[in-house]
Amino acid sequence: MDKRVEKHLSKIIMDRLDIEPLKFGFDQELSLINIVRNGMVDMIPDIRTNNVDAYRKETNRITYSDDPMKNEIYKFINAVTMFSRIAIAEGVPEPVAYAAAESYIYCADKYQQDFFVDALTTFTEQVATYKSNKRTSGNIVEEIKHYILDHLNTPIHIKDIAKSLFLSESHCSHVFKQVEGISIRKWIEISRIKASCSLLKYSDMSVQTISEHFCFSRHSYYTMVFKREMGMTPFEYRNYFKQKNLQDENY
Repeated sequence: MDKRVEKHLSKIIMDRLDIEPLKFGFDQELSLINIVRNGMVDMIPDIRTNNVDAYRKETNRITYSDDPMKNEIYKFINAVTMFSRIAIAEGVPEPVAYAAAESYIYCADKYQQDFFVDALTTFTEQVATYKSNKRTSGNIVEEIKHYILDHLNTPIHIKDIAKSLFLSESHCSHVFKQVEGISIRKWIEISRIKASCSLLKYSDMSVQTISEHFCFSRHSYYTMVFKREMGMTPFEYRNYFKQKNLQDENY
């Protein structure tokens, strides 16, 4: 198709959809990020009323394509991607944010100006809803611990913990470290060591079998972690309690 004809058709389509190119400056972009990040739903009507004039500037215009329609579509997809990632960073469950983003991107080829404000509204409301129903950091940590204690003898991955709590992996790890002062991975190891103490004291299972039961990759690693946490090796711990039990029986 002749370039002049293509541009002319694009202009006709733009006129029919009543779309005007959005011209974002850096300050305007930061303003939008702030709205989503803080769940400022009350700011949306101002944007809609002003027909996003506050976010238009002739300078700092972003251009992805010479075709005006494609340019708006690409900017819209870029904005949706940015909004969804901000929502996830603020704790909105990844499946929820990604589903919304995919829905908007799927319809991007039918782009209209209202799509932009609708997407901004959707992700801002997601964050606002999450913040209003937000579990305290302490509650999240307790839920993480509960999951770990229920799965001590099976492989535990942070992604599975996060999925069960409808949180992102990064959010789980950050909150846990902030409250407990140690990583989730280290707390898993400590919990497994403490649980293995009971088997060392009250069962005839070999140390090798116990280490495998609690998913330690190597017997030597189990011994190293055990000594780090308990101040003695598993063999020394078992012998200590055997001697202690004998002494108690003699009294």
